[in-house]
Amino acid sequence: MAVKVGKYHLFQRRQETGTYWYYWFYDEEEKRVQYACGHRCEDKRDAVAFLEDLLRADLLEEKRKEEFQNTNFSLFAKDMFLEDAAHIKRWTEKGRILKPQTIAQHRRHLVKYLLPKFGKLSLDKIRPARVEDFLLEQRLSNSCRNTI
Repeated sequence: MAVKVGKYHLFQRRQETGTYWYYWFYDEEEKRVQYACGHRCEDKRDAVAFLEDLLRADLLEEKRKEEFQNTNFSLFAKDMFLEDAAHIKRWTEKGRILKPQTIAQHRRHLVKYLLPKFGKLSLDKIRPARVEDFLLEQRLSNSCRNTI
């Protein structure tokens, strides 16, 4: 008997080597996709817990995507390349030390080139090819272009 956990349908298969748990669901293209629950699912309770974890992960991913779509580049970059910025502290903890003039140069490039062009765009609309095309259009030296 199949059990439904959110969008996932759980079922059991008995084989010569043992009993295994599988689940299936329909993807974005309405195509049925099937996977095994894995070796850690020894009984139905483990398999249901596995699918509940998948659902939680799906919800977190949807929430992250929604936040990503609602955040524009200028809001995302407002604290980037400042002396006490969180990402600079993380880099320092990992052993990557940036000189103050390097941080200031990165901030100037961000403010002068990237924010005017991409500041109002949401993060999910900015693609590497778009940034690369923009940089190629600018009259910049190669060293400047490579540091942006």
